[in-house]
Amino acid sequence: MNTTVNIRDYGASGDGVAKDTNALQVAINQCYAAGGGIVDCPAGTYLCDSIELKSHVFLNLLPGAKIQGSKDVAGYNLNYLVYAENACHTGIIGYGEINEGDTFWQEEKDLNQNVLWRKGWGEVAAYYRKSTPRPQGLICFENCKQVRVHNISLTNSPRWTLHLLSCDDVSIHGVTINNPLYGPNTDGIDIDGSQNVTVSDCRIYTGDDAIVIKTTGEKNYNTPVRNITVTNCVLTTTCNAFKIGTETLNSIENVVFTNSVVHSDAQAPYHYQAISGVSIETVDGANLASVSVSGIVMNNARSPIFCSLGQQGERTRSP
Repeated sequence: MNTTVNIRDYGASGDGVAKDTNALQVAINQCYAAGGGIVDCPAGTYLCDSIELKSHVFLNLLPGAKIQGSKDVAGYNLNYLVYAENACHTGIIGYGEINEGDTFWQEEKDLNQNVLWRKGWGEVAAYYRKSTPRPQGLICFENCKQVRVHNISLTNSPRWTLHLLSCDDVSIHGVTINNPLYGPNTDGIDIDGSQNVTVSDCRIYTGDDAIVIKTTGEKNYNTPVRNITVTNCVLTTTCNAFKIGTETLNSIENVVFTNSVVHSDAQAPYHYQAISGVSIETVDGANLASVSVSGIVMNNARSPIFCSLGQQGERTRSP
């Protein structure tokens, strides 16, 4: 696992104009075939469609490197810009950026009948915008183990930014997420049916929930959430800064949220301020146990703490 490859050696131009998808994917595949290692992305802008990470391969975004998502939704054949499935010991590191751009957002408009259906969310900036057809998200690790996402910047996600679906042993550290506050469904980090996850020293600015723990049952994964620590983060959102739920199809236990700041701009319009600092919602019949929240500073959250216990009626708890 000592291989280091450079995507420039595989034909990547880094000019932000020519598609570099193939060069990047071939570099990842060659590194995997050699037993694993690091795929270096030097400074430059690499225009890409979906790419897939592999076991024992880390994508290293060097300072000044940017992976720029394609503007064509048809290019997202994996539903995300960066995707890994059934991989072990993999991740994204370095001080570069993954950026989708604002391709999928329409102009802001006055509240009208086209967006009133979002009233059930509470008044949030997202229902002043509409999206065009868009990918499912920016990054997804599905059924992966030993995942590391460290120090990178994630910008302008078209939907969920970083989705951990049924993963185990995950470290997310020093990540900056910067999405438009008006972007619907632009969750920052979704910890979905995953275990043994640490999120530390992250800064998240986004339109939907900043950090959310849930069990969606997506793709029939019947996995609980267990042993989650979120610490030393700064969170800005128009929805919930730290949230458990809403989807709770399996148990959630041993969760710590500590030593963090929830901040909304006092001068921003009402619908641009956080609905809640901490939201705990179990509405699908799952067990929730051993949750600790401490050392949280909140500025201008509309509600500091919101709790909900109920039954949505749409789903039933998995056995």
